[in-house]
Amino acid sequence: MSMKLNIDFETRSVIDLRKTGVYPYAQHPDTDIWCMAFAFGDEDVQLIPFIDHPQELWTSERERINAHIEEGGDVYAWNAQFERIIWNWILVPRYGYVQLPRAQTFDTAAQAAALALPRGLGQAAIALGLDVEKDDEGRRLMLQMAKPRKRDPLTWWNVEEKMKRLYDYCKQDVVVEREIGKLLPELSDFEREVYLLDQKANDRGVFIDVPLVEAATEMADVAKAEADIEMQAITDGEVRSVSKVADLGAWVRAQGVPMENARKDTIRDMLDGDLPEGPIRDALQLRQDAGKTSAAKLTAMKLARCLDDRVRGLLLYHGASTGRWAGKLLQPQNFPRPELDAESYIERVLARAYDAIAEPIMVVLSSMLRSMLRARPGKRFVAGDYSQIEARVLAWIAGQDDLVELFRSGGKIYETMAAFIFKMDVAHVAKDSFERQIGKNSVLGAGFQMGPDRFAEQVWEQTGIVLDRGTTGAWYCKTHDIFTDGPECGWTHDGFHDVYWDEEAQVTPDLAAQAISGYRKLYAKIPKFWGDINDAAIRAVQTPGSVRSCGRDGRIRYTMRGNILWCILPSGRKLAYCSPELRMRKLPAPYEHIEKLSLSFVGVDGFTRKWRRQHTYGGHLTENVVQAMARDLMADAMLRLEDAGYPIVLTVHDEVLTETLDGHGSVEEFEEIMITLPAWADGLPAAAEAWEGERYRK
Repeated sequence: MSMKLNIDFETRSVIDLRKTGVYPYAQHPDTDIWCMAFAFGDEDVQLIPFIDHPQELWTSERERINAHIEEGGDVYAWNAQFERIIWNWILVPRYGYVQLPRAQTFDTAAQAAALALPRGLGQAAIALGLDVEKDDEGRRLMLQMAKPRKRDPLTWWNVEEKMKRLYDYCKQDVVVEREIGKLLPELSDFEREVYLLDQKANDRGVFIDVPLVEAATEMADVAKAEADIEMQAITDGEVRSVSKVADLGAWVRAQGVPMENARKDTIRDMLDGDLPEGPIRDALQLRQDAGKTSAAKLTAMKLARCLDDRVRGLLLYHGASTGRWAGKLLQPQNFPRPELDAESYIERVLARAYDAIAEPIMVVLSSMLRSMLRARPGKRFVAGDYSQIEARVLAWIAGQDDLVELFRSGGKIYETMAAFIFKMDVAHVAKDSFERQIGKNSVLGAGFQMGPDRFAEQVWEQTGIVLDRGTTGAWYCKTHDIFTDGPECGWTHDGFHDVYWDEEAQVTPDLAAQAISGYRKLYAKIPKFWGDINDAAIRAVQTPGSVRSCGRDGRIRYTMRGNILWCILPSGRKLAYCSPELRMRKLPAPYEHIEKLSLSFVGVDGFTRKWRRQHTYGGHLTENVVQAMARDLMADAMLRLEDAGYPIVLTVHDEVLTETLDGHGSVEEFEEIMITLPAWADGLPAAAEAWEGERYRK
């Protein structure tokens, strides 16, 4: 077996890599390579400078590198997609190197992410306790030299001292990534296939309807200008633009209306509340309509598109610790939900027929974002989305067989839940009723140990429904077993008033608590699973080397090896919890007087992206396992779809988007492929819904 080749590039360009992604960056004629650091095996790191250096001086190095690749040798890099594209799109045509195939490229950052380690090279080195360190000072220099010194005339940082320092930085990166690589296991054969498919999908990209994007951008500019004029008129010039949210908040408060801030959720609450008609409501509505994300997304589409009008590099393999994909650039995972039938407006937008659109323009454009992704002529999109996949996986792995059967048979899942919560007959739960909505939110949201407060918040976020949290505290007469209006009721017992204030009394029902309690009672094996999985993880830490099982047929297994707590999924893939510790912790209110043994680990914080110690519990461990299993189902289906002639171009949450030749396959075949289960998931009640069309849609 040939030695591994580790590489790292430093580049420069007039365009911003963070906004364009590597593909348009590498296509730009002004993008070039400062240097490449490389090392074969444990040999000393070497460096080849390119800009302002005659390449015949490094002929022997180039020939050795080319021979390594032609002989099928492996090439490793941190975030290797960048190195592979720079290599093939710049190094090959300009400097005489051979093509680097995807199959010979290995991503050390992907290996780190599979262990829930940071994707940043420096943070990963710290997390692993390496003696070698990322050169932070060199990083600042790299960021400076990646951009022009001046643009008119175009001038670069061709200063010998800076270039030498950049070369040292590049070489140190190879040292660090090579040392990290020695500590990381390779991806499994299955995960290696998934990674290569991810890279293939990123290389394909998605075609952008450029005329529609351009028309929408022009209309967005017009709408923004008109909204600014209207905002000035409403506020007598106090707020000059819809984007001046601080000024808007100050103006609202000056009108005598309390407003803590002008965030989206605050404005939404006020508009959904009892705010009367008038200038304040008009101004807030104007801000809400103008604040749609469409303008930023349109700019992202234009910056990220390649010369063939495709946007590439939208997916990040193993973007979450559970293995799920994350989005990049356009972030299609957070496209706003359409508020109207966007495709019916396309011709009017293309014609810039501003006056022919009665709806707020930004609402139309925001709803149209998905439609701007379209299939090439002669092809169509075929896409499929797993239905209620997390709730189905949870019911199956927890052994909640009555719910599994309800899913499998297509039964009235939400109605059954609603009937139990509200003590009514299933047949009386109407399709669009309040009760069914709460039943739906319970089934889809209460499975990870969510409490009533968070449940009420989630219901409001997703539906706009404000749940009555109930009222407590009342005067109570023990003699008559009845609540009274006050202590002076006139009733006595043995000559004394037998009335007292009961602060625990629930006078009106807490619907959030009622829903959570109903879910946990009806599907009691799921709360039991929360306890079982928490106990299994804790016992594995207490007894290193042992294997602790839980879930259906013991298919979830925990074991402590070295400094990592491993969770072995039914698929065989492992989730990693680094540096686990057990500590006694107080429970949250109102049980703060109780202490319980709690598991913590060090990982990447989902909000701050920092590497820090985090506490976990049964519901959170359950969420990790369920999301990871759902991801494994989708990854398995993606490989089968690709083999069946459905080329993957994108994944969005639990949806797979393919761009397929007209006449090939069908929606029915697509769905069948998606719900064909691997052996480890036998009996899981998977379901999928597919569609086909010219444009992407929700």
